[in-house]
Amino acid sequence: MRSVLILGLILLVILMIILVAAGAKQFLSLLIPLVVFPFLIAIGGRRKLARRGK
Repeated sequence: MRSVLILGLILLVILMIILVAAGAKQFLSLLIPLVVFPFLIAIGGRRKLARRGK
């Protein structure tokens, strides 16, 4: 579970660097993935925990 969170944080950092490099024009198009990725990681993590629980 920790490795998934670390991987998610690394992806967020990379996306932030790209966002700064791209500038304000592409900010909105990059903001959507920044919001979506954490939700996908959280959902994936919950599914794995649910499978382990069973």
